[in-house]
Amino acid sequence: MIEVEESIALDDSGQMQLWARGHVPWGEFVHAVMALLRDGQRSDIPEWVIVQAPVRHLYQRQIPRRGSAVSDTQFLHQETPGQGATPVTVLDFWLPLHPTMTPWASMDRT
Repeated sequence: MIEVEESIALDDSGQMQLWARGHVPWGEFVHAVMALLRDGQRSDIPEWVIVQAPVRHLYQRQIPRRGSAVSDTQFLHQETPGQGATPVTVLDFWLPLHPTMTPWASMDRT
């Protein structure tokens, strides 16, 4: 089973980015993301948003965070492997953290 994790934006924008460890095939990753959102009662994010969002295979490093953000670590993504970087699959689209922030809430895409 694929464990999808979330990273919260450090800029107070109220957004999250979803990712999984390893380079996961597109279909498996998208289904795992949709299951996570469904299980987390996030029906405000329609499946068409997830299916159309780009999925990228990247490498991620965890570094100390400096500055005024309420966090002590930050994840950096890069295209090629490097020292301390691990492979990840990333939904390359920032999703709203809260249901009231969805720009597509008034759109009917059924």
